[in-house]
Amino acid sequence: MFFPQKSESQKIFEEVSSKALLPKELPTLFKMSDSRKIKEESPFFAAAEDGDVLLVFAKSKLVILYRPLDKKIVRMSPLGSQQEVMQESHTSDSEKTISTSTFFEKKQN
Repeated sequence: MFFPQKSESQKIFEEVSSKALLPKELPTLFKMSDSRKIKEESPFFAAAEDGDVLLVFAKSKLVILYRPLDKKIVRMSPLGSQQEVMQESHTSDSEKTISTSTFFEKKQN
């Protein structure tokens, strides 16, 4: 019998949802690629490490910093509290840009 592999994003979402009550929406996930730079930008990322994953729940305005290696939530915060870092702009339904793109690699399903 064949069971399809879960995507890395799906696994992370399931891990985080087992630790916290999450909004009823799918988040956008970003993998931390240069934590040194982002730490200088916002106190929210003070404990961030390369490999951490940022889950952005845009409709619910919630941001979660998750460390898959340790399976721990590092930080949770309302999206508005780090607007200077997470400036999300929607140019169309198919094109979304986030100003932190130099610090994160968007996770693919």
